Amino acid sequence: MITKIKISHILLIDDESLMLSTLEKALIMEGFKVTTFLSAEKAMEYLVVSPRNNSLFPDLIIVDYVLEGMSGLSFIGEVKKYFEKIRVILMSGHMDKLSQTKAEATDIDMFMSKPISIAELLQSIGELEGIFKK
Repeated sequence: MITKIKISHILLIDDESLMLSTLEKALIMEGFKVTTFLSAEKAMEYLVVSPRNNSLFPDLIIVDYVLEGMSGLSFIGEVKKYFEKIRVILMSGHMDKLSQTKAEATDIDMFMSKPISIAELLQSIGELEGIFKK
């Protein structure tokens, strides 16, 4: 069965607190529920304890590539093992060709280069809502 994904809850992960709070505020102003974390490890703990049919479980994950501890790419790999249908946007200001090739092999839905404008982010979210997954 194919269903259209409605994105209402976003899990946002970035170790830059200013970037995290700026994106969080903008997304909330656009009507999204946003849960934020400064580390991939804390975000993973959250996903493990949030039942998938619960409003606490996100429809979309937006994660930075470079994080202290677990990288965004490693985080996505772990998440996709358990939640293969979840949408993921990987963002980075430090991505070289090799890293981008690895990212593409990790089943991300979209890649965005920092700095990210709110308008570009909202357009990307809208595009993801139009993509169907089985």
